[in-house]
Amino acid sequence: MRALVMFRFLRIALLGLIVWAQAGTLAHAAEHGFEEHDHDGIVCALDALAIHQDQILPPEPVQLDLPPQTTFLPLALPETPAWNWPLQRAPPARAPPCMDR
Repeated sequence: MRALVMFRFLRIALLGLIVWAQAGTLAHAAEHGFEEHDHDGIVCALDALAIHQDQILPPEPVQLDLPPQTTFLPLALPETPAWNWPLQRAPPARAPPCMDR
């Protein structure tokens, strides 16, 4: 029971942390807008991600070497079928017991 309460608390705490971070980011964006700014001489990371995103060079696509093509040989089918009819008859079918007696 105690583990369930702790799990619920951690889940609510994680959700609260995500909401708090989003609210802080929105408040920072509302305060400074889209103009370039810094914090104590350090360029704002949110500003660098939001404004200068068009200047970021995307990574080069990775070229993968394809494996050599393999050829598949057709399977040799057996001469006799895998399933044969039974050699003798099955026993006669049985009916359910009679309920009249």
